[in-house]
Amino acid sequence: MSVRAEHDRAVLAGLLSRDPVLHAYQLGDLDDFFWPYTSWYRRGDSVVLLYHGATPPTLLAFAGPAEVGAMAALLGELAPVLPARLQAHLSPGLESALDVAFRVTATGPHLKMALTDRTRVAAVGNVTTRPGWRGRGLGAAVMARLCGLLATEVDHVTLNVAATNSAAVRLNERLGFSRVADYGELTLVTRAG
Repeated sequence: MSVRAEHDRAVLAGLLSRDPVLHAYQLGDLDDFFWPYTSWYRRGDSVVLLYHGATPPTLLAFAGPAEVGAMAALLGELAPVLPARLQAHLSPGLESALDVAFRVTATGPHLKMALTDRTRVAAVGNVTTRPGWRGRGLGAAVMARLCGLLATEVDHVTLNVAATNSAAVRLNERLGFSRVADYGELTLVTRAG
């Protein structure tokens, strides 16, 4: 089995939908708006996304504990054709599949959190409160309202948060979010040249 580019959105949606909470952001990138900025690779049932809509590009590779070996094999085969510099969001343990080809610098542990009592998915991102306005409940009010609105339209509401941002983690837990997966954000710079 070897790595191949995947261009069929229906195939990708089927593979990613096996765990819609873990792959919420990748499922969102199948949308017409994001699709032109994506390159998808697969090996068997493992899927990796290289998102070109940011500088540097971002590699997303998530796997449940039973799939880490298969995902690591995909990343090991894919490493030679990846850009010389990129960001990566990887499930724990996957960075070792890339450290032969890249200098890997961790930029911080993150959590995937979700309201998990549903079956369709929406991802919430980049919700912040200006520093001078923090501590007044504004972020909690915005998130509660947003999640309430999304809950009428979708079955899963997910978000990513820095594991070290304890205030945001606690707020999300108060709103009903559960920790569903850990992942690391990393910077990768090729070792060649």
